[in-house]
Amino acid sequence: MATLQPLTNQVDRIIEKEFQSFHTVRQAHNAVWRYIRRHDGLEQILKNTIQQAKQMLLGAPGASKNREKSDETVIYTLDYVKGVMTKMAENRIKRAWNFDQVCIALYIRRIFPDLAENPENPVTFLKITFSYDYIDVRFESENYPRIKIRYDKSTGMTRISSGGAEKVLEMGTNLETDAARDLCFLLNETKFEIETLVIDIQRLELCHPDEVGHEGFLEKLQMIMDEEYDMTIKVKNLKMKIFETEKGWAANDSNSLLSVLLCVTPGWLKTLSLRTLNPTDVNIQMSAVSTEQWKQLNILDMMDGKVAHDWRDYSHLEYVGIRKLTVQGMMDVISTFVDNPPRGEVTIETKLQFELPTFLIVASRHSKYIRVTKEKEEPSEYNTLYFRSGEHRILGFALKRDQIIITVVYPENRRLDLFKRIPIGQFNVINK
Repeated sequence: MATLQPLTNQVDRIIEKEFQSFHTVRQAHNAVWRYIRRHDGLEQILKNTIQQAKQMLLGAPGASKNREKSDETVIYTLDYVKGVMTKMAENRIKRAWNFDQVCIALYIRRIFPDLAENPENPVTFLKITFSYDYIDVRFESENYPRIKIRYDKSTGMTRISSGGAEKVLEMGTNLETDAARDLCFLLNETKFEIETLVIDIQRLELCHPDEVGHEGFLEKLQMIMDEEYDMTIKVKNLKMKIFETEKGWAANDSNSLLSVLLCVTPGWLKTLSLRTLNPTDVNIQMSAVSTEQWKQLNILDMMDGKVAHDWRDYSHLEYVGIRKLTVQGMMDVISTFVDNPPRGEVTIETKLQFELPTFLIVASRHSKYIRVTKEKEEPSEYNTLYFRSGEHRILGFALKRDQIIITVVYPENRRLDLFKRIPIGQFNVINK
């Protein structure tokens, strides 16, 4: 067997080169045997040496047991290559967040998942972009390099890049699964809360009919986070861009919103921004608005859509931005907040101006509207309306053509700049 030592040394060098090139165990095994077969007589020498080893085993005491071992005495098998690469992987594991270590960590996760160590992730900005045949994941943070990972369906490769450097890995399973597993793996040791998470789904008119299924990926991401990692991520601001040319915000996009919300640690998410290509109803399903993540939101910005169902699901928010306010929307806003007055102040803004006279007429027909005796007031950019809200409170609405500010103004008025003449007299008369 000693005659094989020089060959073994050469084989180990080939395996190390394959490891440094981020190749799989099978690729390294193929490279070893290509080398052996390229050299005349080398394969025959190897076979002769293996045969001699078998004869020695079979001729020794306990030959029947040795016969079983002889079948394993095959040099440079797949298991041999895997063993060498495993030792190399054990020596290369580090948890630092830089381009080289992220590449190595993802490589080891693919070929030796039991050895993989999660890098300590300092990321404060994360963007996931979907196009017709790829998924891009971009990590950013202060004082650390920006790292971008592209999962390319057309080539079957994962490309990791940072600062002009690039490494290429083969996908372990498929595009969606690899991206979801890598993302969970990298985020499992996130140092800080993520200030902003962006989900960007590109226009369908730029897409191939077999475009990457963003809803499938996001569902898989949430499932892996929950079942395999038992984790959620701390995100303060979530931005989702759904650019579809015909359907607008489709039902599966609402499912995607639910999946993303469930990936976020309850209580951390404060701002949700939803964007669409076409002005349409943003169909946010009940499954999403029933989550703790939704209930603890402060700000909802969906200037490309309008509220498509009960305003009560939005009454806990401090700010709601929508495209337009219909007459039915005006009625719903008044009824919702008169029956459920906000604890603080609520601002509703519209991208398109609404009909202020129409709003005033709708308000005046409400049973709890307080008619105010007209007096001379200083000119103001806001019109003010007042409603009874329970037996002891007055709710104020300050209006201009693209904004409504709603707050309780009696018994305590925190917006003296807007609500200067509270109709306490009329309120008391009504309540007698």
